[in-house]
Amino acid sequence: MAANIDPSQIQAPLVINGEYYPVYAYILLPYYTNGNLRHLLWIAKSSNIPLTPGLENYLWLQCLLCVVDLLDLGGLSHRILKPEDFIFDNNWRLMLSGFD
Repeated sequence: MAANIDPSQIQAPLVINGEYYPVYAYILLPYYTNGNLRHLLWIAKSSNIPLTPGLENYLWLQCLLCVVDLLDLGGLSHRILKPEDFIFDNNWRLMLSGFD
């Protein structure tokens, strides 16, 4: 992905509030078109696809269980889990974001 960045688009040196930063880094993250759990539930409701409260709770619970298990295996923690933090990649695999 980093190969797609045109070096001529990067303007250095970076100056913020009068402070001079001759070297700085970019954080490159992939974009996943499937969105997050909140977006998925919103699309279903706005498209008049009936989601029973049981199905909605099941989706939310499955996401929570997967993430809690993953965090436990890695010895990590997440301060605040919310639907926006559960992202689905292009193959509908669950990913977690929002680590503060």
